[in-house]
Amino acid sequence: MARESDPEFSLPPMEKYYVVDSDYPNRQGFLAPYKSSRNNVVRYHMSQFNYGHPPRNKEELFNRYHASLRSVIKSTFRVWKKKWRILFDFPRYSIDIQKWV
Repeated sequence: MARESDPEFSLPPMEKYYVVDSDYPNRQGFLAPYKSSRNNVVRYHMSQFNYGHPPRNKEELFNRYHASLRSVIKSTFRVWKKKWRILFDFPRYSIDIQKWV
């Protein structure tokens, strides 16, 4: 829903962002990493920084912090899913039901 700019999908409050991967558009409310272009290769994955040279420019530095933040978020959800099993396979509700609650 977020990728398709669905009006039913709630955007974060002003000056807040969803940290998203490179599949999402980099637009207001979405914080996506820099992508490589034909002329400029921009590294993103943590392994590329851990076993390679330090960031070469501001885009790679941003991507390093972005990848690190995503890693922390994923780890946090893994811990939460172990503690609260309902998060592992929680029931799916339609947008209408979610908005009603």
